[in-house]
Order: sequence, then structure tokens, then C-alpha cells
Amino acid sequence: MMNFHTRDLHLARLCNETLDQPLMEGEREAMIAAAAHKLEELFDILRIDHRNDHNTRETPQRVAKMYVEEILGGRYSAPPKITEFDNAQAYDQLIVTGPIELRSMCAHHLMPIYGAA
Repeated sequence: MMNFHTRDLHLARLCNETLDQPLMEGEREAMIAAAAHKLEELFDILRIDHRNDHNTRETPQRVAKMYVEEILGGRYSAPPKITEFDNAQAYDQLIVTGPIELRSMCAHHLMPIYGAA
């Protein structure tokens, strides 16, 4: 398992920015494990029994996985390619497609944002 330390993270400037390079093989799993460990520490501080309570037994792992794979998933993946198309119909008006699913995170509260644009 990789050890994550603040000096090794190479943090991006802003919370919702995509990293310069997508995560390498195994980094995602190591990130989830390291985040889960920190969430276990948080639960211990808050006196939430995640070891014996069947309701919260694996919650630190689930929450860590949710942040890495769902809420911040686009941060750790290469952005999609932008494709251009010929204007064969000679449209001179705005073309709107949607709704487009939106997932992000409030950097101030670390809460998920879901919606459509």
C-alpha cells in the first residue's frame, strides 16, 4: 500500500480542478485505503463505533470510495476529448443538448453536488 503524505500529494491549486496527470495503476485503490484510514480516525474522534456497530462497520471505506470514485471521479481521470463537426446544415443558431448530468463537490463543505445543466 502506498503511503500518502502532504508533501507527496502534489496538490492542484483548486479543489475541483482535474489533476495534471490521471492516476496511475493502483493509485486510486491506495488513495481510497488512505482516505478510509483517515475517516476511521475521524469516526474515532467523533466516538462513532465503526468497528462494532453493524450500521457503520464499513462506512469509512464506503465514504472514501464514494469521494474518490463518484464525487471527485472526474478529478482523477483524463478529461473527455472535444469533438468538432462540420456544419453541414449551415446552422446559424445555438444548438442546445441536454440535460447534461452534473456531479461535483462543494469545496467549502465537502458535500456532493448533483444536478443537470
